[in-house]
Amino acid sequence: MQVRMRYLAQLRHAAGVGVETVEVDAPCAIADLLRRLSGKHGDGFQRMVFDAHGKVQPALLIFLGDEQVSPDTVQCFPDGAEVTVLAPMAGG
Repeated sequence: MQVRMRYLAQLRHAAGVGVETVEVDAPCAIADLLRRLSGKHGDGFQRMVFDAHGKVQPALLIFLGDEQVSPDTVQCFPDGAEVTVLAPMAGG
């Protein structure tokens, strides 16, 4: 199954792309999918997505289609599903 990943805000810069398509063969947790992608996109992306304990950063917003989901959500992604990951910005 192909899943379309969208990265917004700082994650787009860290990933080096705004959108990419990844192949997912079996149901998996969204956190595991992000872990796999962090190996592809390097340390900057990994630090933005995961904390020092390997958990998904609590401030990240993750959407499957239009629905906000937990990174621990296990999905059997339908072909063409879209996952959006947003790292909210802080400051003024």
